[in-house]
Amino acid sequence: MNILTRSFIVALFFGLILEEVQSAPAFPGITQIVQPNGAVVAVRFKGDEWTHWVETLDGFSIAKSESDYWQYVRSYDEATPVLSGIRADHRPPVSLQRRIRPATKLPGALRNTNRRAQTPLRVPGGDFKGSVLFILAEFTNRKGKYSQRSFADFIKNDIAHYYKKASNNKVKLTPAKETHGSKNNGVIGWINLGYRHPNTQGANARNGILTRRAIIKADQYIDFKAYDKNEDGYTDADELAVIVIVAGYEAATTAKTPSVWGHASDIPSPPKLDGVIVGAGRGNVMGYSQFGEIQVHGTEHQATMGIMVHEIAHHIFGLPDLYDSDYSSAGIGAFCVMAAGTWGMASTDAYAGQTPVLPSAWVRHTMGWVKTKTITRGRRTIRAAGRSTSGASTVYQSNGTGTTQAGEYFLVEYRNSSGYDKGLWSALGNNTFGGIAIWHVDESMSNNTDDTHRLVDLEEADGDDSAGVVSNLWYSGNGSVFSKTATPDSKRYDGVGSGVCIKNFSAAGKKSIKATWGC
Repeated sequence: MNILTRSFIVALFFGLILEEVQSAPAFPGITQIVQPNGAVVAVRFKGDEWTHWVETLDGFSIAKSESDYWQYVRSYDEATPVLSGIRADHRPPVSLQRRIRPATKLPGALRNTNRRAQTPLRVPGGDFKGSVLFILAEFTNRKGKYSQRSFADFIKNDIAHYYKKASNNKVKLTPAKETHGSKNNGVIGWINLGYRHPNTQGANARNGILTRRAIIKADQYIDFKAYDKNEDGYTDADELAVIVIVAGYEAATTAKTPSVWGHASDIPSPPKLDGVIVGAGRGNVMGYSQFGEIQVHGTEHQATMGIMVHEIAHHIFGLPDLYDSDYSSAGIGAFCVMAAGTWGMASTDAYAGQTPVLPSAWVRHTMGWVKTKTITRGRRTIRAAGRSTSGASTVYQSNGTGTTQAGEYFLVEYRNSSGYDKGLWSALGNNTFGGIAIWHVDESMSNNTDDTHRLVDLEEADGDDSAGVVSNLWYSGNGSVFSKTATPDSKRYDGVGSGVCIKNFSAAGKKSIKATWGC
């Protein structure tokens, strides 16, 4: 029995147990699908790696038929679409319902259990040094398109720079040392895995098989043992982050195939190479991350940085997804790279994800990347998170005069279109100065799947939980008082008043904004 066959059997077994998966959110913007007759239909992709679907702009679900034509969906049998027989480039039937979606592939309880309750990686002072390895994987029926050098540029320049800025110079990521092609640029590939593209399109045990095979094939070009810094017999992601870039499409952006959905997970039966185990995923960190080489935003193009830094946040730092994957709300919208901010786009960018937005205040606070000042009363000047100043590296934790609850608190920061927050361009619209984001945090929760009780919730100034845009932020003329009697209110999740009150928001400025604590 060859190693690939053994890998498949082992991975299939463990796939039934269901390894943890954290993924990129579906691209939230408008894209297009083309029917076999050339008709074009504007759509939005919805969901995550577990359950995803496609909707027309007026909210009708569509799916591809056996004839390759996209048709309106009449209903779903669990996750299987029941087609109407009417093509999506025609008018929908009068009786057709909007906003129908497939059932979650996993029952809710199991799904939440499967999303391993990761604890974000905390290091002294927030300082972190690690290495990144890209493995470019192609197949007998699908070759890689973009050069090794172009992906090496992402590691050396884009990814390293993003985390340097997001962490206020506390995180240093460098290319791994390897001998394939241009040596020591952190990229191995393209390497042919010797079989057809698995076209997984979502959560699937075959993703782990693919990654395991890629790591084994890459072993001849890298000494994995050299990255076992603590000599415990494992190369963990905080020592070496192994990222597999798969030839073909990224399913979070397109219905084109063959594709995979960008995600981070653990390898079932991780291989032992050079005397160490690679891709296991332990404790705070995950075993690997993976995404498709090609994205589609209007035109086909190389994967952008957003999906890379999002998956690395899962992979290395143990951060959870913060978007609302069932689309019952906008969740926290574009204001965090762990949500729709993955697809941040500056006004000068050609494609979504070229300028991923900064992590939210909770992420930066939790990781030790900012100073956190606790405040109950007084007037404060809050500097924009994206500006390269010492003041911008501060967030405010709001403590009120009411009864406190362990792990439940409010964070305040100023978000405008500066630095990486230029990626908020589409969310901010003409209001480039943005406003104050007020975050309600409850660390008794592990994720944001429950709309009524999230780990990290944005307290929208306009009271609208469905937009994820600038009107959700607080500034003069948009939201007056955040208190126990306002909408939204500053109560704890159990209904008890926190005593937090924030008011007198100034106009948003290029560098800063002001607010007063206490009523």
